[in-house]
Amino acid sequence: RQVAIKVPQSERFQSPADAEAYLAEARTVASLDHPHIVPVYDVGRTEDRSIYVVSKFIEGTDLKERIEHNRPGFEEAAQMIAVVAQALQHAHQKRLIHRDIKPANILIEEATNTPYVADFGLAIKEEDFLHSMSLAGTPAYMSPEQARGEGHRLDGRSDIFSLGIVLYELLTGKRPFRGSSAQELMGQISTTEPRSPRELAESVPVELERICLKALAKRASDRYATAADLAEDLL
Repeated sequence: RQVAIKVPQSERFQSPADAEAYLAEARTVASLDHPHIVPVYDVGRTEDRSIYVVSKFIEGTDLKERIEHNRPGFEEAAQMIAVVAQALQHAHQKRLIHRDIKPANILIEEATNTPYVADFGLAIKEEDFLHSMSLAGTPAYMSPEQARGEGHRLDGRSDIFSLGIVLYELLTGKRPFRGSSAQELMGQISTTEPRSPRELAESVPVELERICLKALAKRASDRYATAADLAEDLL
């Protein structure tokens, strides 16, 4: 069968323990079984100790390309985000947080227009992250907790915030936070309220705007409690 093989750069691992942790993480991701999460078939090491992760090959594009060249309509956007939220709920129930939800990590299968969540490479078990202060993820799609380096505060609601940014981009064609540097960007994410989507595009349905802004609440307790709750509101 046709597969995708990912070989993380060795610089990513500062110690043998880091590499072992990554392997353990990849094995956990391989245990995820959801129709909208890219399945991992195999993980291991080569003779030269490089790590490899073998996953299903999704023939098509990613949501980043779709937003740039053929942005979906509101109804399709809502359906797509709902499907991704359901996939994240499955991971969250296994105490896995993705930590890098962004359009480039949402693959769209060309033949079926089916979205898949990809690259759980930054995902981490909640309990393993409690004492970590490391920054991980893509700055433009980070949650306030990630931007502040508050690893001990991270749970599934961090992914919900990131998914809210993706929804905002689908609705308006623009990201809610845009800085000239990563530091400025993370400052905005932590402190600045986004402009309401309907200010940028009057045609955005009021209910979709409400859902989007709830997902983007600065305080995790003001967001959707679970990804399933977000999916339910979107459907």
